[in-house]
Amino acid sequence: MSTRDQDGRFQKGSPSPNPAGRGIAKAARSAAGYDGQVAYSGWLQTGESSPELQGLRRWKTYARMYERPPVAIWARLRQALFSGVTWTLQENAAGGKAAAKGKDVVEQGLLKAQLKRPWSSVAACSIQGAAALGFSLHGVAMGRRGDGLVVYTDIAHRPQSTIHRWFRLVEGDESTPFASVEQRITTGQTADLSLDECLYVVNDNGTGSDSPEGVGMLRLIAERVRRLDVFERIEGTEVTSSMGGIPIVRAPLEEMRAALKSQVKGANDVEIAAKISAVIEQKTKSIKDFVMNRFKDASKLAWHILDSVTYQGSDPNTISTVPKWGIEIVKGDLQGLTEVRAIITDDDLDIARMLGIEHVFMGGGNTRGTYDALESKLDTMGATMNAEVGLFAWIASQQIVRPLCRANGLDPDVAAPMMVPSPIFRTDILKAVQAVTQLGLAGLPPNHPAKKAVFEGVDLPWEDETPALMLPRPRAPMPGGDPTKPADPTADPKADPTAEPATAPAADPGEKPTESVKRRTR
Repeated sequence: MSTRDQDGRFQKGSPSPNPAGRGIAKAARSAAGYDGQVAYSGWLQTGESSPELQGLRRWKTYARMYERPPVAIWARLRQALFSGVTWTLQENAAGGKAAAKGKDVVEQGLLKAQLKRPWSSVAACSIQGAAALGFSLHGVAMGRRGDGLVVYTDIAHRPQSTIHRWFRLVEGDESTPFASVEQRITTGQTADLSLDECLYVVNDNGTGSDSPEGVGMLRLIAERVRRLDVFERIEGTEVTSSMGGIPIVRAPLEEMRAALKSQVKGANDVEIAAKISAVIEQKTKSIKDFVMNRFKDASKLAWHILDSVTYQGSDPNTISTVPKWGIEIVKGDLQGLTEVRAIITDDDLDIARMLGIEHVFMGGGNTRGTYDALESKLDTMGATMNAEVGLFAWIASQQIVRPLCRANGLDPDVAAPMMVPSPIFRTDILKAVQAVTQLGLAGLPPNHPAKKAVFEGVDLPWEDETPALMLPRPRAPMPGGDPTKPADPTADPKADPTAEPATAPAADPGEKPTESVKRRTR
C-alpha cells in the first residue's frame, strides 16, 4: 500500500499505485501527431477563398456585420446575460488548509480585486468575443498588496484585429502547440505576448477546426450577410427608380451640332467633333447636374429653369407645341419588390436561427408564436449559454486561478479552487416545486444520488439528510380511534380523542368518597 502525506500526495519512495505507469516520465509530453495548421514565419494559412475574409479586411467585414439587426440583437443579448453571471469558488477537492487558503487567495486576488473592469465584465467579453470572432485574448498583470498578497491588477482585452502572427513553441516543429503571438497596432508598434501569461479562449463553434484563431459565428453567417447586402441594394434601387421615377431629359442636340459646325474650326474632323462635344457638354451641364443631384442633397430645390422655345417647322406661321428642352419623369410599378422583400426576410430569419435567437422574430409582422414555443426556445438558448459559461469556467480556472495560487507560494494541485458560475436562466419556481414534490412521492431512500441530481437540476441547494431530518412526524389521532388497532371496550365513544385523560382528584383521608368520585376512579 502506498502512503500519502497531509496534502493527499504520495510520499516519495512509496510503492507506485499503478505498476504499469512506472516508466512514464514526470514531465508532460504532447500527444503524437500534428494539428494540421500551417504557419510560415507566424503567418497562418487559412485557405479562405473570399477576398473580403482574408487578412485585415475580414475584421472590417465582421465589423459591418454588427449593423445587421439579428447580429446586433444576438451580441447585445448575450453580452448582457454573460455580464449578469455571478462567480463563486469551489474549494479544491484535496481539502485541508491549503485548499481553504487557495480559495481565500483567489477570492481576494481576483473576484474582489481592484481591476479596471470587474471580473464579470472580463468574462463576458472573453466568452462573447470567442463565440463571435473565434478567439479572444486578454493580457494579465499582477501586483503585490501592502499585506504581501499577490493579486491581479489588470486583465485587459487585446483586440483580435491586432493579432497578426502566431508562433509555435518550437519554430518549424508542427507537433508543438502555438505558444505566443505578435500584436501590431496601426502606428506600427509591436508587442510579443506569451499565451501562458494571457487569458486565451478559442472557439471553433462545432466546425472541428484546430486553428488557433478558431472559427467565429460571424464567419459562419458571412455568406448570408453578403446575400442580404446584394438584395437590399436591389430593393433600394428598385424603390428609388420606381417611386422616385426615371428622369428623361430632352435637348436639341442635333440642332446645336449643326449650328456649331460652321462656327468651330479645327485641323480635322476629329478635332472639330471634339470641340463640338465640349460645347454641348457645357450647355447641358446645368440640366445634368439637376438630374444627378436631385436625391443626394435635400437642400436642393426640386425645380429647374428651361428654355421655353419650341421647334420651328418650314412654315414660320405654324407654331409647334414640342419644346426644345424638357424633363419628364417616368414612374414604374415596383415590379419584383415583393419577391425581393420575401428573400430579405427569409435571410434575416436564417441568420437568427443560426445564431439561436429566432425567438426574437416571434410575434412580429404576420407571424404568430405560442408561449410554449417561446419557452422551449429560451430553454435551448439558456442551455447553450450555460454550456459556454461552464467551459469558460474550466479555462479560467486553469489560466487565471492556478497562476495566482502559484504566485502566492501555493501548490495549485492542492490549493487552486474551481470557478463556479451561476446559471444564465434560473429554473422556474413552479418547476422546482413540482420536481421536489414528485421526488418526495418517489419513496427513495435517504441521500439517494437521484435526489441530489434533481435538486441541482432545478437550481436548489442540497443538504445531506441527517437522522434528525428523517424522523417521521407524529400523526394526529383519528376521530373514533385508530382503525388499525382493536377497539377499547371501556372507551367512551362520545369522548374527545384529543382531550387529556381524566384523573381522580386527591381525596381527603377523613372524607368518604362520593358516588360520583367512585365512578370516576373505577
